Amino acid sequence: MRAQVLTSVLAVAAVACAPTVAQRFPAKPPRCALETFKLLPERPYIELETFNLPSPDSMRGVLDLVQERACGDGADAIYAPKGGRVYSYAIALKWNDPPAPAAPPPPPAAPPVDPPPATAPPPPPAAPPVDPPPATAPPPPAAPPGG
Repeated sequence: MRAQVLTSVLAVAAVACAPTVAQRFPAKPPRCALETFKLLPERPYIELETFNLPSPDSMRGVLDLVQERACGDGADAIYAPKGGRVYSYAIALKWNDPPAPAAPPPPPAAPPVDPPPATAPPPPPAAPPVDPPPATAPPPPAAPPGG
């Protein structure tokens, strides 16, 4: 029974200590700008890598030791709490901001404008006035009979 318990405990411990698959981010230039924090930031973040330090006494000393590697990891910031007079570790952080809300859809297009109502075409121009036919002369008076 003891052997089973010991085997179970060792199996659980082995799984608990198994390294997690690290998420990879695009590397940044070796001397990239990193935000520095002595207290954990409130902004959401992912821990990329923990660095054990040889007791530098300034944040500049911390950056000199970890900046190139943190930038290679794609870090945005370094968290390094001071333990007494020196820094004993630092953690490279990557911001994990929630995605921006999707832009609202554009307003619907205005309905098409109805064309103006059709009107009857204008009447053709009136024909030019026609000159009346020339007046004819009255017939000559008739000659009196007999003469």
